[in-house]
Amino acid sequence: MRLCLIRALGFTLIVKFPVLDGPAVSVDWNRVRMTNWARLVSCECGLTVEKTTRHVIIHADEIVSDDPNEATLLAILECLRLARVLEKFRMKLGEPKLLRKPHYAVSDPVARWFTDFMEFSSNVGKMDRSEGAGEIDFFDAELAKEYLVMPLRMLGLQGDMAEVKEVLKTFWCGYEGAYEFD
Repeated sequence: MRLCLIRALGFTLIVKFPVLDGPAVSVDWNRVRMTNWARLVSCECGLTVEKTTRHVIIHADEIVSDDPNEATLLAILECLRLARVLEKFRMKLGEPKLLRKPHYAVSDPVARWFTDFMEFSSNVGKMDRSEGAGEIDFFDAELAKEYLVMPLRMLGLQGDMAEVKEVLKTFWCGYEGAYEFD
């Protein structure tokens, strides 16, 4: 079965915490020069953390699971744990909010072929090569889950069709000699 993953780069689960107080201890932020401003970035416990004037933004790590709801929960818990760790800088953070909708990436051979020619995006998801291989990013956990179980459904349909074929053969054999055509 294919796996669902929430990526750490590009389209990922990102949680934003308002900074209520602090930090009281000096934090070694790396300054990343942008066009007209500098981005403050750090790495804590393996996760990327950004500091803005009023917020701390935590990027969830890559989580692989066959259940998108479980992957979302694990990513959120990971961000909440890191927010607690940031208290060592005597920083008080407010209630977390998702910065954007999480994207559920499913690697797919059809998407790999399709993205050789173009990218596709809609309100349901998108198909691109953002991680190097063709993948489908779903914006809804249930849609991602439905896509993941599709091969199993196809196997079930194949079995159902074989049963229907056998019933039709039996039915046809029983009535084959009953009618004569001129």
